Amino acid sequence: MNETILVTGSDGFVGKNLLETFLKIKKKVILICFLKNGTKLPDSLVKSLGIKIVYGDITRKEDLERVFNEHNIDYVIHLAAIIHSNDLEDFINVNIHGTRNLVEISKRKIKKIIFISTDLVLYSNLVKNYYTETKRAAQEIIKRSGIDYVILYPTPIYGKYDWRNFGSLAKVVKKYKIIPYVNCFMQPVNVLDVVDVVINCLFSNVKNKEYYLPGKEVLTLKEIFLVIMKKLKLKRRLVPLPMSLFKFLVFYQEKLLKTPVVRYYQLDKWHKNRIMDYSKTVKELNYKPSSFSKTFKFDSN
Repeated sequence: MNETILVTGSDGFVGKNLLETFLKIKKKVILICFLKNGTKLPDSLVKSLGIKIVYGDITRKEDLERVFNEHNIDYVIHLAAIIHSNDLEDFINVNIHGTRNLVEISKRKIKKIIFISTDLVLYSNLVKNYYTETKRAAQEIIKRSGIDYVILYPTPIYGKYDWRNFGSLAKVVKKYKIIPYVNCFMQPVNVLDVVDVVINCLFSNVKNKEYYLPGKEVLTLKEIFLVIMKKLKLKRRLVPLPMSLFKFLVFYQEKLLKTPVVRYYQLDKWHKNRIMDYSKTVKELNYKPSSFSKTFKFDSN
Protein backbone atom coordinates (compact mmCIF):
# COMPACT_ATOMS: atom_id res chain seq x y z
CA MET A 1 0.00 0.00 0.00
CA ASN A 2 1.29 3.46 -0.90
CA GLU A 3 2.23 5.76 1.98
CA THR A 4 0.27 9.02 2.11
CA ILE A 5 2.22 12.18 2.89
CA LEU A 6 0.74 15.56 3.71
CA VAL A 7 2.99 18.45 2.67
CA THR A 8 2.29 21.94 3.97
CA GLY A 9 3.91 24.84 2.13
CA SER A 10 4.42 22.75 -1.00
CA ASP A 11 4.17 25.86 -3.19
CA GLY A 12 7.31 27.34 -1.61
CA PHE A 13 10.96 27.17 -2.57
CA VAL A 14 11.77 23.93 -0.71
CA GLY A 15 8.31 22.47 -1.31
CA LYS A 16 8.48 22.58 -5.11
CA ASN A 17 11.94 21.00 -5.08
CA LEU A 18 10.65 18.29 -2.75
CA LEU A 19 7.77 17.42 -5.06
CA GLU A 20 9.99 17.35 -8.13
CA THR A 21 12.44 15.04 -6.37
CA PHE A 22 9.65 12.66 -5.34
CA LEU A 23 8.57 12.43 -8.96
CA LYS A 24 12.11 11.71 -10.13
CA ILE A 25 12.81 8.93 -7.65
CA LYS A 26 9.42 7.35 -8.42
CA LYS A 27 8.77 6.48 -4.79
CA LYS A 28 5.35 4.87 -4.44
CA VAL A 29 3.66 7.52 -2.35
CA ILE A 30 0.55 9.67 -2.44
CA LEU A 31 1.40 13.32 -1.92
CA ILE A 32 -1.31 15.55 -0.48
CA CYS A 33 -0.33 19.16 -1.14
CA PHE A 34 -2.07 21.45 1.32
CA LEU A 35 -2.22 24.84 -0.38
CA LYS A 36 -3.70 28.13 0.68
CA ASN A 37 -6.43 29.52 -1.59
CA GLY A 38 -4.93 31.64 -4.33
CA THR A 39 -1.62 29.78 -4.48
CA LYS A 40 -0.65 27.25 -7.13
CA LEU A 41 1.98 24.77 -8.23
CA PRO A 42 3.81 24.60 -11.57
CA ASP A 43 1.73 22.88 -14.29
CA SER A 44 4.33 20.10 -14.55
CA LEU A 45 3.60 19.12 -10.96
CA VAL A 46 -0.17 19.62 -11.07
CA LYS A 47 -0.50 17.16 -13.96
CA SER A 48 1.66 14.52 -12.29
CA LEU A 49 0.19 11.31 -10.96
CA GLY A 50 0.51 10.82 -7.23
CA ILE A 51 -0.02 14.47 -6.36
CA LYS A 52 -3.33 15.64 -4.96
CA ILE A 53 -4.01 19.29 -4.20
CA VAL A 54 -6.19 20.25 -1.27
CA TYR A 55 -6.93 23.89 -0.56
CA GLY A 56 -7.19 25.22 2.96
CA ASP A 57 -5.44 27.17 5.67
CA ILE A 58 -3.43 25.70 8.56
CA THR A 59 -4.73 28.51 10.75
CA ARG A 60 -8.22 26.99 10.34
CA LYS A 61 -8.62 23.74 12.29
CA GLU A 62 -11.66 22.72 10.28
CA ASP A 63 -9.63 22.76 7.06
CA LEU A 64 -7.05 20.41 8.53
CA GLU A 65 -9.73 18.16 10.02
CA ARG A 66 -11.29 17.82 6.58
CA VAL A 67 -7.98 16.71 5.08
CA PHE A 68 -7.35 14.11 7.78
CA ASN A 69 -10.93 12.82 7.57
CA GLU A 70 -10.74 12.43 3.79
CA HIS A 71 -7.25 10.88 3.65
CA ASN A 72 -5.36 8.36 5.76
CA ILE A 73 -2.26 10.46 6.36
CA ASP A 74 0.88 8.49 7.31
CA TYR A 75 3.44 11.30 7.44
CA VAL A 76 3.53 15.09 7.56
CA ILE A 77 6.24 17.29 6.08
CA HIS A 78 5.69 20.72 7.60
CA LEU A 79 7.19 23.48 5.43
CA ALA A 80 4.53 26.19 5.69
CA ALA A 81 5.76 29.33 7.43
CA ILE A 82 5.65 33.08 7.31
CA ILE A 83 9.20 34.33 6.71
CA HIS A 84 8.68 38.02 5.97
CA SER A 85 5.86 40.26 7.14
CA ASN A 86 5.50 43.57 8.93
CA ASP A 87 2.64 42.17 10.99
CA LEU A 88 3.44 40.10 14.08
CA GLU A 89 -0.01 38.48 13.87
CA ASP A 90 0.92 36.84 10.56
CA PHE A 91 3.86 35.08 12.19
CA ILE A 92 1.86 34.03 15.24
CA ASN A 93 -1.14 32.78 13.27
CA VAL A 94 0.80 30.65 10.79
CA ASN A 95 4.06 29.68 12.49
CA ILE A 96 2.63 29.08 15.97
CA HIS A 97 -1.16 28.59 15.80
CA GLY A 98 -0.94 26.80 12.44
CA THR A 99 1.69 24.40 13.76
CA ARG A 100 -0.34 23.78 16.91
CA ASN A 101 -3.46 23.03 14.83
CA LEU A 102 -1.53 20.61 12.65
CA VAL A 103 -0.05 18.80 15.64
CA GLU A 104 -3.33 18.54 17.55
CA ILE A 105 -5.24 17.12 14.60
CA SER A 106 -2.52 14.71 13.50
CA LYS A 107 -1.93 13.26 16.98
CA ARG A 108 -2.32 9.48 17.16
CA LYS A 109 -2.90 9.42 13.39
CA ILE A 110 0.52 9.80 11.80
CA LYS A 111 3.81 7.93 12.05
CA LYS A 112 6.11 10.92 11.95
CA ILE A 113 6.35 14.66 11.28
CA ILE A 114 9.34 16.26 9.55
CA PHE A 115 9.79 19.94 10.41
CA ILE A 116 12.10 22.33 8.57
CA SER A 117 13.32 24.87 11.11
CA THR A 118 16.17 27.35 10.57
CA ASP A 119 19.70 27.71 11.89
CA LEU A 120 18.64 31.13 13.18
CA VAL A 121 17.05 29.48 16.22
CA LEU A 122 20.42 28.08 17.27
CA TYR A 123 21.65 31.59 18.11
CA SER A 124 20.52 33.15 21.38
CA ASN A 125 22.20 36.52 20.87
CA LEU A 126 20.63 37.71 17.61
CA VAL A 127 18.61 40.85 17.08
CA LYS A 128 15.04 39.94 17.99
CA ASN A 129 12.85 39.15 14.99
CA TYR A 130 9.41 37.62 14.57
CA TYR A 131 10.51 34.84 12.23
CA THR A 132 13.15 33.32 14.51
CA GLU A 133 11.05 33.58 17.65
CA THR A 134 7.96 31.99 16.12
CA LYS A 135 9.95 29.22 14.42
CA ARG A 136 11.53 28.43 17.79
CA ALA A 137 8.08 28.30 19.38
CA ALA A 138 6.77 26.05 16.58
CA GLN A 139 9.48 23.45 17.02
CA GLU A 140 8.85 23.35 20.77
CA ILE A 141 5.18 22.61 20.05
CA ILE A 142 6.26 19.69 17.87
CA LYS A 143 8.78 18.35 20.39
CA ARG A 144 6.16 18.36 23.17
CA SER A 145 3.41 16.86 21.00
CA GLY A 146 4.11 13.18 21.62
CA ILE A 147 4.37 12.62 17.86
CA ASP A 148 7.58 11.09 16.51
CA TYR A 149 9.47 13.91 14.83
CA VAL A 150 12.62 14.97 13.03
CA ILE A 151 13.66 18.65 13.12
CA LEU A 152 16.13 19.95 10.55
CA TYR A 153 18.23 23.10 10.83
CA PRO A 154 19.41 24.21 7.38
CA THR A 155 21.73 27.13 6.86
CA PRO A 156 20.71 29.62 4.12
CA ILE A 157 19.41 27.58 1.17
CA TYR A 158 20.08 28.06 -2.53
CA GLY A 159 18.82 26.30 -5.65
CA LYS A 160 15.97 26.17 -8.13
CA TYR A 161 13.08 28.53 -7.29
CA ASP A 162 15.30 30.58 -4.96
CA TRP A 163 14.37 34.18 -5.71
CA ARG A 164 15.04 35.62 -2.25
CA ASN A 165 18.12 34.13 -0.62
CA PHE A 166 21.06 33.84 -2.98
CA GLY A 167 18.77 34.68 -5.85
CA SER A 168 18.54 38.21 -4.45
CA LEU A 169 22.34 38.43 -4.28
CA ALA A 170 22.51 37.32 -7.92
CA LYS A 171 20.07 40.10 -8.85
CA VAL A 172 22.37 42.61 -7.15
CA VAL A 173 25.30 41.30 -9.20
CA LYS A 174 23.27 41.60 -12.40
CA LYS A 175 22.08 45.13 -11.63
CA TYR A 176 25.03 46.95 -10.06
CA LYS A 177 28.63 47.37 -11.16
CA ILE A 178 29.88 48.31 -7.68
CA ILE A 179 28.87 46.02 -4.83
CA PRO A 180 29.62 46.58 -1.13
CA TYR A 181 30.33 43.65 1.16
CA VAL A 182 31.41 42.96 4.74
CA ASN A 183 33.75 40.47 6.33
CA CYS A 184 31.52 37.53 7.30
CA PHE A 185 31.04 33.92 6.25
CA MET A 186 28.27 31.42 5.49
CA GLN A 187 27.73 27.73 4.73
CA PRO A 188 25.14 27.81 1.91
CA VAL A 189 23.24 24.54 1.51
CA ASN A 190 21.78 23.20 -1.73
CA VAL A 191 18.00 22.74 -1.58
CA LEU A 192 18.37 19.28 -3.14
CA ASP A 193 20.58 18.22 -0.22
CA VAL A 194 17.87 19.40 2.19
CA VAL A 195 15.23 17.51 0.22
CA ASP A 196 17.32 14.32 0.20
CA VAL A 197 17.58 14.43 3.99
CA VAL A 198 13.82 15.01 4.35
CA ILE A 199 13.05 11.94 2.23
CA ASN A 200 15.70 9.90 4.04
CA CYS A 201 14.23 10.81 7.44
CA LEU A 202 10.76 10.00 6.19
CA PHE A 203 11.42 6.38 5.34
CA SER A 204 14.09 5.50 7.89
CA ASN A 205 13.77 4.54 11.54
CA VAL A 206 15.08 7.94 12.63
CA LYS A 207 12.76 9.59 15.14
CA ASN A 208 12.83 12.26 17.81
CA LYS A 209 16.10 13.59 16.45
CA GLU A 210 17.46 16.97 15.35
CA TYR A 211 20.02 17.47 12.60
CA TYR A 212 22.16 20.33 11.31
CA LEU A 213 22.17 20.87 7.54
CA PRO A 214 24.96 23.24 6.51
CA GLY A 215 26.57 23.27 3.10
CA LYS A 216 29.94 21.71 2.32
CA GLU A 217 31.86 24.97 2.03
CA VAL A 218 32.52 27.81 4.44
CA LEU A 219 32.58 30.90 2.23
CA THR A 220 33.02 34.59 2.92
CA LEU A 221 30.46 36.97 1.47
CA LYS A 222 33.13 38.17 -0.95
CA GLU A 223 33.74 34.59 -2.12
CA ILE A 224 30.01 34.09 -2.60
CA PHE A 225 29.80 37.20 -4.77
CA LEU A 226 32.81 35.98 -6.78
CA VAL A 227 31.11 32.62 -7.41
CA ILE A 228 27.93 34.36 -8.54
CA MET A 229 29.89 36.71 -10.80
CA LYS A 230 31.67 33.76 -12.38
CA LYS A 231 28.41 31.87 -12.96
CA LEU A 232 26.78 34.96 -14.52
CA LYS A 233 29.95 35.77 -16.48
CA LEU A 234 29.98 39.32 -15.14
CA LYS A 235 32.76 41.51 -13.79
CA ARG A 236 31.93 43.70 -10.82
CA ARG A 237 33.90 45.81 -8.37
CA LEU A 238 33.58 44.54 -4.81
CA VAL A 239 34.09 47.19 -2.14
CA PRO A 240 34.68 46.20 1.52
CA LEU A 241 32.82 48.18 4.17
CA PRO A 242 33.07 48.22 7.96
CA MET A 243 30.33 46.16 9.58
CA SER A 244 29.00 49.24 11.43
CA LEU A 245 28.48 51.16 8.19
CA PHE A 246 27.01 48.16 6.40
CA LYS A 247 24.55 47.63 9.26
CA PHE A 248 23.53 51.26 9.01
CA LEU A 249 22.86 50.92 5.26
CA VAL A 250 20.94 47.66 5.69
CA PHE A 251 18.84 49.15 8.47
CA TYR A 252 17.67 52.02 6.25
CA GLN A 253 17.20 50.00 3.05
CA GLU A 254 14.90 47.74 5.06
CA LYS A 255 12.88 50.83 6.01
CA LEU A 256 12.76 52.19 2.47
CA LEU A 257 12.41 49.10 0.25
CA LYS A 258 9.29 46.96 0.05
CA THR A 259 11.44 43.88 -0.59
CA PRO A 260 14.86 44.43 1.04
CA VAL A 261 17.85 42.57 -0.39
CA VAL A 262 19.04 41.77 3.14
CA ARG A 263 17.21 42.19 6.43
CA TYR A 264 18.90 43.54 9.52
CA TYR A 265 18.48 40.34 11.55
CA GLN A 266 20.03 38.34 8.70
CA LEU A 267 23.07 40.59 8.63
CA ASP A 268 23.36 40.31 12.40
CA LYS A 269 23.40 36.54 12.05
CA TRP A 270 26.01 36.69 9.26
CA HIS A 271 28.20 38.72 11.61
CA LYS A 272 27.80 36.18 14.42
CA ASN A 273 27.93 33.05 12.28
CA ARG A 274 29.81 30.06 13.59
CA ILE A 275 30.84 26.97 11.63
CA MET A 276 28.21 24.30 11.95
CA ASP A 277 29.32 20.73 12.70
CA TYR A 278 27.31 18.23 10.66
CA SER A 279 29.20 15.03 11.54
CA LYS A 280 26.09 13.60 13.25
CA THR A 281 24.07 14.14 10.07
CA VAL A 282 26.79 12.42 8.01
CA LYS A 283 27.00 9.48 10.41
CA GLU A 284 23.29 8.86 10.88
CA LEU A 285 21.85 10.00 7.53
CA ASN A 286 24.80 9.60 5.15
CA TYR A 287 24.60 13.31 4.46
CA LYS A 288 26.75 14.47 1.54
CA PRO A 289 26.35 18.23 1.07
CA SER A 290 27.15 19.86 -2.25
CA SER A 291 29.67 22.56 -3.07
CA PHE A 292 28.15 26.00 -3.60
CA SER A 293 31.01 26.88 -5.94
CA LYS A 294 30.14 23.96 -8.19
CA THR A 295 26.35 23.77 -7.97
CA PHE A 296 25.07 27.36 -7.71
CA LYS A 297 22.84 28.40 -10.60
CA PHE A 298 20.78 31.56 -10.93
CA ASP A 299 17.10 30.74 -11.41
CA SER A 300 15.66 33.68 -13.35
CA ASN A 301 12.22 32.14 -13.89
